[in-house]
Amino acid sequence: MKKIALTGNIASGKTTAEEYLISRGFKTLCLDKVTAEIYNNTDFKETIFKEFNVKTKKEMAQIVFKDKEKLIKLQKMIFPYINKEMTNFINNNTDEKLIFICAPMLFEYKLEDKFDKIILITSSPDTRLNRLMKRNNLTEKEAIIRINSQISEDIKKAKSDFIAENNSSKEALSDKLDEIIKELMTL
Repeated sequence: MKKIALTGNIASGKTTAEEYLISRGFKTLCLDKVTAEIYNNTDFKETIFKEFNVKTKKEMAQIVFKDKEKLIKLQKMIFPYINKEMTNFINNNTDEKLIFICAPMLFEYKLEDKFDKIILITSSPDTRLNRLMKRNNLTEKEAIIRINSQISEDIKKAKSDFIAENNSSKEALSDKLDEIIKELMTL
C-alpha cells in the first residue's frame, strides 16, 4: 500500500481532486471533514470555544486566522483527533494499492514523513482569492488573511513529489491526476 497525501493551499481545488479520485474508485480520507466532525462533538466544541472565548466557529476563524500563535494552539488541540482518524483509515485500507489522504495542513502539521508521495494541487493567487471569497462569502480582506495564514505555495512545491495545476477546467485537472496515478501505480 502506498499512502499518498493530497494537499494544497486554501481554494486550490483539493476537494475537486479528491472527488475525482473517489470517482475512480480510490479510498480517500479528507482531514477537513474530520475537523468538521470534531466541531460537531458538543463537548469538544464547548472546550475549544471556552478556550478561545468565542461562541461560533466563524468567530473562531476570525481570531485564529489573524493570530498565528492562536492558530497553532488550535491545531495542537485538534491534531490528536486527526491523527487517530488518519491512523484508523490507513490501518483499515492496507489491502489497497493506493490510498489518498486529503491533508490541507500537511506541511503545517509536519506530516510529510507519514506519506510515500505528496501531490500538491496549485492555482494562481487570483483564482484562489476569487474562489475563496465566493465559496465562503468573505470579503477580499478576510480571504487574504486566510490565504496568508498558510505556508506559501512555493515552499510546498519544493516539498512535493507531484504538482497538479488547477487553473482551468475540471477535465484538465482530471487528466493531470490520471498521469500522476499512472506513475504512482508503477512505483
